[in-house]
Amino acid sequence: MAKEALSRYIGTFQTKTKQEFGVRFVTKNDTKKISDIMQDVYGYEYLYPKVYDETKLQDSVTDKNQMWILAESIDQYEAAGFGVAEKKNDFSMYVGKLAIKNRFRHQGLARGLGANSFLAMLKNPEFHTIQRIDSDVRVNQYNSMLMAKTLGQFPYAFIPNFNCYGDKRNYHPEDGRPYCDGRLEAAVLYVGPINQFWKVRESKIHLLGNKHILDAYQIVKNTARRMKKDEVSILENSDLEVENCHIAKDYYKGIVIIEGLLKESTLDNILDEFHEWNVVEWRIPTTIDSVNSQHLAIENQFIVSGYDPGSHKEHDSLQDTLVMCKFPRGIDKSQFRGMRLIDSAKPITNCVFDQLSKKKSRQVAVISSFQEKSPRIGTLNKCLRS
Repeated sequence: MAKEALSRYIGTFQTKTKQEFGVRFVTKNDTKKISDIMQDVYGYEYLYPKVYDETKLQDSVTDKNQMWILAESIDQYEAAGFGVAEKKNDFSMYVGKLAIKNRFRHQGLARGLGANSFLAMLKNPEFHTIQRIDSDVRVNQYNSMLMAKTLGQFPYAFIPNFNCYGDKRNYHPEDGRPYCDGRLEAAVLYVGPINQFWKVRESKIHLLGNKHILDAYQIVKNTARRMKKDEVSILENSDLEVENCHIAKDYYKGIVIIEGLLKESTLDNILDEFHEWNVVEWRIPTTIDSVNSQHLAIENQFIVSGYDPGSHKEHDSLQDTLVMCKFPRGIDKSQFRGMRLIDSAKPITNCVFDQLSKKKSRQVAVISSFQEKSPRIGTLNKCLRS
């Protein structure tokens, strides 16, 4: 390989067709290439319209908390795909944006780009405190799930309505209304523990004695062997109301995320305020004070969508969180067609579908017609066979 390639790229690889590609950091001069790739992959319906605005993209690629990496052919310097890693806080990194031009797909390019991006991220001094790698995978992206597994990640949640696609170039979140009228898509959420994760994760777990909560915990525990030493307390509702939470709103996806503990009156106000959103996602830390919040979530018909180890920082330790979801606008059944899951993603997905099938609420009414035309949801291993 030419010396120029060795100095230009942080990594190189060959695709299945033996074509050579180099991976390098994105610069401000690459923003049009990024935008072109997104148009090729998504048209103008990507989740966040800033990818079609070169000025806004320049702000993103120069953000020290983000790392953009481009894959290009070594012979022609043609941009074929890119990936993004973003530091979410002082202990977690999100790696979930991989886009490959259509004509380069199915050649192993995503795998080469993803592996090189992952290694570059781990070497970046800005990210040396990171203890976990987060990502989400669309339910029809089988190869992306395989890649997540290769990188040491495992699934911890399944969330319907997670993505909302549509042409948002003329949408303005400043108006105060979420974008909810696009094409909805479910996703499997993944986590990859790195560095000192298991040493700083709190292993004392407090769970409400609810079947679906305990099932979600056990599903993740069966995958993460380091959780075998957990000290689990299964408790009745204590009626102890504790409130300490943070709320984040993603207007482009129509998702509101609550992290922490709530009193009943506050939860009532939140559900009233966000009754037109696609998802109300409540992440409840598994601390001793959280049992009443877990009870409130179940009483208000939240679905136990997953169990996320070491996702909430409290003092110097990482607490696990229960991922509880409510779908105020209902669930579009079409997002479940074409699902192709790897085996490790099926148990948590099965857990969510089992709850949806039993809920006598608007979201279940929407999904019921899908169940009538499909095998029983409780037998996901058959109806979602790879």
